[in-house]
Amino acid sequence: MRDLVYGYLNRDITRRGFIRKMTAAGFTAAAAREVLGSLASVEAAQNGADGAKVVQGTGGELLVEQLIAAGVENVVVSNSSHLRNVLDAMVDHPKIRPILAVEEGVGVAIASGIAMASGRVGVAMMSVAGAPHASSNMYNAMTAGLPVVVLTDMVPIEYEDREGMYGGRNLLGAADSNSKWRWMAQHPDLIPDLTRRAIKVAYTPPGGPVMMTYPEDILARDGVRATIIPQERFNVPAKIKAPPEAIEKAARMLIEAKSPAMCISHEAWMSGARKGCIELAELLGIPAMRVLIDSWVDTFPTDHPLFVNAEYTPTVRFPRNVDVLLVLGGSMPNPGRAKTIHATTAVDELGKVHPADVPMAADAGQVVEDIVAAIKGMATAQRLASIAAPRIEAVRAFDKSMRESLQAVAKAHWDNNPISWPRVALELDAALDPDALIVDELSTEKTKIFSYLRTRDGGRTRIGRSIHQALGWGVGLGVGAKLARPNQQVLSIVGDGAFLFGQSEALWSMARYEVPVITIVMNNRSYNEPRQRILGKMGKQGQTGKDMYCYLGSPDVDYARIASGFGIAGEVVSNPGDIKAALGRAIRATREGRPYLIDMVVERSGIGAESTWYPEYSVAKRRSRQV
Repeated sequence: MRDLVYGYLNRDITRRGFIRKMTAAGFTAAAAREVLGSLASVEAAQNGADGAKVVQGTGGELLVEQLIAAGVENVVVSNSSHLRNVLDAMVDHPKIRPILAVEEGVGVAIASGIAMASGRVGVAMMSVAGAPHASSNMYNAMTAGLPVVVLTDMVPIEYEDREGMYGGRNLLGAADSNSKWRWMAQHPDLIPDLTRRAIKVAYTPPGGPVMMTYPEDILARDGVRATIIPQERFNVPAKIKAPPEAIEKAARMLIEAKSPAMCISHEAWMSGARKGCIELAELLGIPAMRVLIDSWVDTFPTDHPLFVNAEYTPTVRFPRNVDVLLVLGGSMPNPGRAKTIHATTAVDELGKVHPADVPMAADAGQVVEDIVAAIKGMATAQRLASIAAPRIEAVRAFDKSMRESLQAVAKAHWDNNPISWPRVALELDAALDPDALIVDELSTEKTKIFSYLRTRDGGRTRIGRSIHQALGWGVGLGVGAKLARPNQQVLSIVGDGAFLFGQSEALWSMARYEVPVITIVMNNRSYNEPRQRILGKMGKQGQTGKDMYCYLGSPDVDYARIASGFGIAGEVVSNPGDIKAALGRAIRATREGRPYLIDMVVERSGIGAESTWYPEYSVAKRRSRQV
């Protein structure tokens, strides 16, 4: 029956011929006419209704046309000869541009940056041999819930099946645990259908990467006819509502709470809930806790009067004695004695470690909207104002004392050499545009930057790494973010340890496509995060002060010289008095359309920070012959 349907839709079989062949196959004439009736909407799509169109060409041309119909403007391409038909289709096409990434993991990072900064699907395309390279950053995209589609090639199916030429199917296994879905196309006329499905799965909350594989002979097949349909007709609506009784219970808990608090993750950002979260916080004066480690974006602006610059814990200094905790998206922190409301589309997170009193498998934005409406229906504006006012004043007072303490710390270390992290943060705060997009890949020192460098509603925004992610994608994220938002200042700030996780290749793409991003490598010559974890356990390394692998000096890498090898201007800043001028040069370069890199030599902190010891070993000295 499938062949009959395809034959009819491709106009190889007439309406009368379809009915005749159906009845010959054992169906009644009435059943055959019912099937034809069900195909009416598809026929309408083929005739151009709702933006659909019939395209005939190679499999590669069909793939490109479907990507364009999905709103894709840039495809991040890595080395692959078997995708030649896709690239052929892009040669003269005005609506889509390939961006070359010279390493597959960087390609996924750039595509992820596009997805983070725009909310649209990011597409990376590569050889199947590159799938293992891509898997680490696919894992990052998976934990971040990003709509990313990874397209790989394959040798012709005949070669793969008969000769196992690349062992391609084994290579695809690298994506098994790092993707929501993966599939291999085996029929050229199904390329648009499968591509739409891949994008739909990547978009559907909770989002995540999908891998699609297209063998070379499928892409090369010519004269293929298929319908290209706009993606919005296939994407699944994300506004999943919670049951009314759950919304009512949550609203009543928040109204009656003595000391509520809220934690808001990137899931709320992806659902467009920022304004709703602010409205809810202001309605009842609910403090919004910092989620810097557990979220890749500041959904709640960190310069807002109700923002509290502290992660939630049961013993948090402020707000004290939290009795109701609202968690929008992501995982539930240890609530202590607080009653909890948890809304997320990631159903596995509900009750995963800490059970919620009101669990909701629902869209965070829809939940916020419904809770706000319910609260307004349960209490008068006067009562709500009387609840909110003292809390807002209390948060203001706490934030004022926190900022004063932070300023005192910054002042005490202002002229430190190596440079202090607060000094860098405050210099950045003064120099960057009010609406700058800051892309970070930092770990233990992240709070030292973003306690000073605040984000704003409708202005400065932070996106980047969260706690669950692997190193090696911050510079690529910056490239992708600038591709998505070319008219916005973009700063990529990464640790030196993160940069050494295969990120210099991203500079190649940055230089080739004149991507004017400011990249700052925070160079403390160490893996600060693992050193504190390892030495802090006070095993033999902690007891002896012998750090076996976390010190990254000797050699002292000059990251500005690495950038210069790619034709990117930059400089090393080791004196705190030089920061302002260096940032000025970086900003001028990007305004003129050129990327710029600053190697910022900063201080180490924590256990073992002063040590430069490492286990020395010299192959040269081991030689018995000087060869």
